[in-house]
Amino acid sequence: MTDALDRPRPARTRPAGPDRRSDIALVPLRAFLGITYAFAGLQKLASTSYLSPTATAGVAAQMRAAAHTSPIAGVLGTVQQHATVFGLLIAFGELAVGIGMILGLWTRAAAVGGMALALSFLLAVSWHSNPYYLGPDIVFLAAFTPFAIAPPSRWSVDGAVARRLRLERPNPSAPAPDEARRRFLETLTIAGWAGAVGLLGGGAVAAMGRLVGSTGGQAAGGAIRLHPPVAAVPNGSTTTAATTTGATTTGGTETPSTTPPATTIPGTAVGRASDVPVGGGAQFADPATGATAIVVQPTAGSFEACSAICTHEGCTLGYNGAVLQCPCHGAEFDPATGAVLQGPAEQPLATLKIRSAADGNLYVEA
Repeated sequence: MTDALDRPRPARTRPAGPDRRSDIALVPLRAFLGITYAFAGLQKLASTSYLSPTATAGVAAQMRAAAHTSPIAGVLGTVQQHATVFGLLIAFGELAVGIGMILGLWTRAAAVGGMALALSFLLAVSWHSNPYYLGPDIVFLAAFTPFAIAPPSRWSVDGAVARRLRLERPNPSAPAPDEARRRFLETLTIAGWAGAVGLLGGGAVAAMGRLVGSTGGQAAGGAIRLHPPVAAVPNGSTTTAATTTGATTTGGTETPSTTPPATTIPGTAVGRASDVPVGGGAQFADPATGATAIVVQPTAGSFEACSAICTHEGCTLGYNGAVLQCPCHGAEFDPATGAVLQGPAEQPLATLKIRSAADGNLYVEA
């Protein structure tokens, strides 16, 4: 009896594979990444301004703005010529990554896709964020990394398929010869169904967004651009010469009538003043840098201009009648001074000296 009690008990054996507690620790992060990327893709597809070539928040405008500060400016210049195609690739790519991460389906491939998207956003948009941790793209790039390295979680479609095939093994200690092929085919079938649902869902969201946008007035984020100046002189100044318009007779003496004396307007004509509505704004290209700038007319006859590139992550700003707003992260600026009114931006905008002239044009002084 004593020998039986003193005999050591055999140690419990744990099932093969990752520990359940450590395996579930990354599930909340995977869910966050999946939901965020799926939502980002659907939001782009539903937006009526995302694919618009003139919208402030459109992909074309964001590419133009990012090209001035990005280390891959040459690539962006080429891609910008096909902004609609690449915009759709980005939106559906985000949706595919989101679905894959939510389901844990082809998790490593989804994570690598998420890393590629985050890296492209980092190089194109948030490269100049200072300090670096204010840019979200570098954080997303790091957050996807564990899922690209680690084996599939048991709390995923990949893990469920692997467990089911493991139970069907003739020899539990060794995989069946065709197990890898069967696993690929099963996950491929599930991925096909998930992709079809995502494609149909994305198309439905896009159609609904355009339907709502078409019945709700001007699309959010729409941007007015200045038309070419009226009879602009190439070298950036215009001269109005005195011209004879007719003659009048006073006391038998004929006196020619002329226009006012010749005047020279300094600066570069950037567009027509009539294109800027009172209480609104319009975009134009800064003559000095070629970057997107914006002119606003808060009250009749009063014009203010500054850079339209947000100093946080380079998004193109819009005007709401009072302040310049960033459509990406909510920063606000004073259009008169360029000062930051609301973060996350920390640096003010560069201001431009602009004036209207009698010829109907707006001129930016050097």
